[in-house]
Amino acid sequence: MSPTRQYEGDWPTTSSVWVEAVERCSIAAGARLPNQLDRRALAEFVLTTMEGGVMQARTHRDVAYFDRAVAQLRTYFDSASCARRRVRPPRGQRSPRARKVLQ
Repeated sequence: MSPTRQYEGDWPTTSSVWVEAVERCSIAAGARLPNQLDRRALAEFVLTTMEGGVMQARTHRDVAYFDRAVAQLRTYFDSASCARRRVRPPRGQRSPRARKVLQ
């Protein structure tokens, strides 16, 4: 059962359930993410990004806004994962400054 169906109608409770669910996923990621990362704050960030994407998609009546928000979230996770492993991100995902430094 999804958290929204389980706690329908009580937003603070529903929100807490979603944060806890995402936090558990970030904990399960274990060593793939940096140790110093605050897993609770990360979960709140994930939900903030997704909620913002939903809001923009509804406002503009275009799901591409949500897709772009989630794509940036994926980039963030890829960067965090690379930082943990101390490897460089793929060439196309480096910032112009990082490209210059790494050459």
